[in-house]
Formats: sequence, structure tokens, C-alpha cells
Amino acid sequence: MPILYEVDNIRDGGSFTTRRVVASQRGKAIFNTEMSFQVPEEGLCHQADMPICPGPEEIEDDNQRWNKIREQLDPSAKKRSSKNRPTLRPIQMRSVDPINYIDPTPRKAEQLIWIKAAGKLPEGTDSQLHHAILAYASDFSLMSTALMPHAISIMNPKLQPASLDHCIWFHDDFKADEWLLYHMDSLRSSRSRGLSRGAFYTQDGRLVASTIQEGLMRLHQD
Repeated sequence: MPILYEVDNIRDGGSFTTRRVVASQRGKAIFNTEMSFQVPEEGLCHQADMPICPGPEEIEDDNQRWNKIREQLDPSAKKRSSKNRPTLRPIQMRSVDPINYIDPTPRKAEQLIWIKAAGKLPEGTDSQLHHAILAYASDFSLMSTALMPHAISIMNPKLQPASLDHCIWFHDDFKADEWLLYHMDSLRSSRSRGLSRGAFYTQDGRLVASTIQEGLMRLHQD
């Protein structure tokens, strides 16, 4: 169905510009966002250290691992996984310590995943496209981080998951078609909601983007 985007000009300042966008379908709002743009400038700079872990060249690709997992699933679960997993094909992901989706055990709410666009972008591609690709990819695995302490897999048929809100901040330039380390942890889950945050590092250790998300993690009893 067609989607109508309504853009409000909230503010145009000397260095910052703010826009609000509401997307509607069939006359009902389905998405809303607020975006803040800044003129590049120099300033004070510090960052958290990049976690130490194996590089992407040493780790199995998650899509290959997922195909192996699918062969162990019953027919209904395999059909459900086929609907969801193909959305990852534009994005390459390599988990440093992969989650066992079939037989999960309680783990610390933290994970590291190397991530990048599956294809090579043309030289000179506008940085905004790199930002858009990373914004898209940043949604993957955040909610599963909040599920880890509870030994609940996204494959659990009793789980009703959904993103409730999602924020991302871009700190520096980067290329979305080069490997970035996505460090995620979850601060809290309660009332069927989980709060997770993430940080993207280039291979040389620069923190280039941060994200935070609250997700619905409703577990049905029957």
C-alpha cells in the first residue's frame, strides 16, 4: 500500500536543523521520527574503548550458520525462519560468540557482532547513504541481547517481539561496506519490555555511531 510521508519543519538554526516526519498508510500513522542535523564542526573529543575480540576474518558468517540451524528445525519453525532471515541478506553479520537459537542458555546481556553491507558501494558514495544503511542494520540483534539472560530465543513461538522505539546518533564518518564491530548490551528488562544499547566501532577502533532501543518482549503462556 502507498505510504504518505508528512514532513514538519520544526527548526532551522545557525548550526542545527530539526525535522519531524510522520508516515501514514490508509489514513493511519504507522511511523514517526525526529531528525536533527548539524553543520560539521570541531570540538572536544573522547570515546569508550573498543572491546577486544577476534576479527571478522576469523569468524563464520551468520547467514551460513543460520542455514545450518534451519536444517535442525521442525517444519513450522523452518517456515517461520525463512520469512524472517532473508531480510539479513543485504547485510553481512559475523557473531563473535553466537547465540544458540535452538537450545539457548542464560547468558550475560552482551554481544559482539561484526557487520557491514553485503555489497561494495561505488567510490564517492554520499556519506548519507552509508548512514542510512547503518541505521537499517542497527535494528538487528538489539532485542535478542535483552533476551539473553532469560534463555529465550527469537525462535520461541511463544515470544511476541516488536521494536517500540529506536534512536541512533552518528559521531564520525565511516563506510558501511567495511567491517564495523557492533557492541550491544542490555541495561534492563521489565513489564514485557527490554532496553538495549549499542556502539559501532571501525576496525581501527573509532566509535562512529551509538544506538539505543526499547523492544516489546511479550511471552505468551499458551
